[in-house]
Amino acid sequence: MRIVGREKRATSNEDKWMAGVRASNLTQSLGIPDFREKGVFRGSQALFDRMDDERAMRRQRWLNEHAV
Repeated sequence: MRIVGREKRATSNEDKWMAGVRASNLTQSLGIPDFREKGVFRGSQALFDRMDDERAMRRQRWLNEHAV
């Protein structure tokens, strides 16, 4: 792997984990609803992929409606 540019990229698993935590904290600070169903689910990977896609679309719609 070759890094081009001056940006520091997350290389270790811990760096990637912390970047995810920072992104999660950012969305929470913006007040964006989670749009996550409550409870425990059993299903195929395709079902969970559709649920994730639907949640992403709902989040995007919410952002578009509430953007200044």
